[in-house]
Amino acid sequence: MREQVLVRLAGFSKIVVPAGYDPISFDLEDPRVLTFHTDDGMVLFDLDNPDTALASVEEGPEGDEWWLQTPVSEMPCPGVFTLFPDDGGPGFYFLGPANHMLYQLMLKPGNNLPSDEQLVKQGQTFVDSGEADGIRWVEVAYESHGELYTELHNVVQDCAIITLNCPQPADNDLMEVVWDVASRWRLIE
Repeated sequence: MREQVLVRLAGFSKIVVPAGYDPISFDLEDPRVLTFHTDDGMVLFDLDNPDTALASVEEGPEGDEWWLQTPVSEMPCPGVFTLFPDDGGPGFYFLGPANHMLYQLMLKPGNNLPSDEQLVKQGQTFVDSGEADGIRWVEVAYESHGELYTELHNVVQDCAIITLNCPQPADNDLMEVVWDVASRWRLIE
């Protein structure tokens, strides 16, 4: 028996609730198509005739893009990234081209917000910080296994941190995708 997955996808008038922790990628040509990466290989998921071993489908909100929903928040799914439902930590992460990873960390609203200095972990170097459109961001750099990495933290609505972690140099197009995700992130009321 599989454990309950704490994420679901909403869009195209459907809600898709994964039955397990199989990674899910999005088709850029036809965004209604989801691909589940199972132990047996890649399986295209048909919204109109779903494989219930992979996910359940119910009626959902209109829209022409996928949104990732957790019990407390939602954000647009960056189509060039693959979603990995996760049974630990934040409940999910996205992995994109060239090992660009995107994830969210929830905070208690208005409490214990980390300072810029607190977002720089041991072994990391502060690069830059700023604020735009109500989002505070902090960029740090570090070395791991002989490679240089960038970590870009976006503090949104004083209650979540959307982080991009990637090898240097960071891909500017992917950084814009992450900024779009962070700027449209919202709490579920």
